[in-house]
Amino acid sequence: MNQEIKGNPMNKVLVMYYSKNGTTRRYAEWIAEELNGDLFDIKNIKSDMLSGYDVIILGSPILAGTIKGLSIFTKNQNLVRDKKIVYCACGIEDMSNETVTNRIRGYVEKTVSDEIFQKMKIFFLRGGFDHYKLNFMFKLMFWIAKKKVDKKPAEKLTVDDKLVLETYGKNLDFTNKENIKPIVEYCK
Repeated sequence: MNQEIKGNPMNKVLVMYYSKNGTTRRYAEWIAEELNGDLFDIKNIKSDMLSGYDVIILGSPILAGTIKGLSIFTKNQNLVRDKKIVYCACGIEDMSNETVTNRIRGYVEKTVSDEIFQKMKIFFLRGGFDHYKLNFMFKLMFWIAKKKVDKKPAEKLTVDDKLVLETYGKNLDFTNKENIKPIVEYCK
């Protein structure tokens, strides 16, 4: 079944998500519920669906510096040009850290067209993950990063290095429904 939550057709809010371990999906469900919007896994979105909405929201995780799903906006620029576009970046990092959010904003800027980037509103949501549910490639990358960080003196550790040490081998979930309030307010 493509559609998971059907909202009020008068509301015209589309909430799409890409979720690796469920935290981004949880945020997307909360947002769709609060805005009475339609909720779809981005894998089930067809381009022609975008034209029926006034507000289009995408939630996706930051995975090793890459963002899944943002290309839908650039590929369908003519369909979304006059829409309110919202991107919700979900990650394990402390999203209140300006260095982190600036880096993510840079990833977004490199991924979408200038026109889309200029009109897009970006929100940052702290998610989570279960280290033991990561696929082999992410586990390997994490292990290599941990080995490099272990060799650094404490005073030379970056924000990213500290994150590796804080999260390695753990199951963490920082999702909180309160975090969606600014998104809901912006979209209303």
